[in-house]
Amino acid sequence: MGLAQSQGLPTNEILQLLHAYTNWKNMLKSGYQKDPDFVKKINWPINGYSKVHEILYYTFNEQVRICVPNTPDCNSIIKNTLLDKIHTSLGHAGFTKTLHGLMNNFCWPKMTRDTREYYKTCAACQQAKNSTQKPYGLLHPLPIPSKPLTHLTMDFLALPAIIDHATKIHYSHVWTIVCR
Repeated sequence: MGLAQSQGLPTNEILQLLHAYTNWKNMLKSGYQKDPDFVKKINWPINGYSKVHEILYYTFNEQVRICVPNTPDCNSIIKNTLLDKIHTSLGHAGFTKTLHGLMNNFCWPKMTRDTREYYKTCAACQQAKNSTQKPYGLLHPLPIPSKPLTHLTMDFLALPAIIDHATKIHYSHVWTIVCR
């Protein structure tokens, strides 16, 4: 039973990646028994699900995908590794392409949510993301005042607190007044 080729990451590289974790098959097998979404499907495969060597596969549109259960071991090791490797192999191409790269070979409940959360935490993607803010316009200089005291500005500057020991008053701000 062959897996479909994912965009950017060939199937044999995905399987080699999983084989780096010597117990990935055991994690999947034990995870199927712990995950309520897969416990029935592993014991009685139905509607596109099949079991080969105790690994659950899902077939849709003639694409065969490995089912990954939702357990702490699978989430922390298998899912995060797959998300990281597929996302980076696609050149940080974004949420949609990462999701499609995963969906070509794997399936698990809430895959879209997990991929979106991973994409939001990818530092390279967040730094390279285009701004959605309108471009800044040209600066408009203020008019020159016609007579004194027509344009005043005031501000408070915060400073480290100073204590007047004679009066026991705390001073922490300076009031500045500027006449243009």
